[in-house]
Amino acid sequence: MQKCILAGDVAKAVKMCSAANAPLARIVQAGLVKVNRPDEEVQAAMDEAALREVPKIAVRTGTRSSLEPGHALGLLGTIAGLIKSFGPSAASRSTRARRHASSPRESPKR
Repeated sequence: MQKCILAGDVAKAVKMCSAANAPLARIVQAGLVKVNRPDEEVQAAMDEAALREVPKIAVRTGTRSSLEPGHALGLLGTIAGLIKSFGPSAASRSTRARRHASSPRESPKR
């Protein structure tokens, strides 16, 4: 998923999250679908998803102390930071690459 984000293929990363069917993947997916929105919207979407998913994780693992909201939000902040940092730059690299690939090529001069 990280490779897709870094390559600017956010749509593929969203599909990977959807296919994973895991709580953390759903949290990341919530941020990815908002990647072109303001930072506050990305964070709010991920926080909302975390509020839904963290209790499910705690029930399954039986370890509530390591998944307290503060720890979960810290993890989400890290993930949101990665999305914010690499999403726009990767998307612009991807756009430049597509533009370059579609531009007419000059024949080499001899």
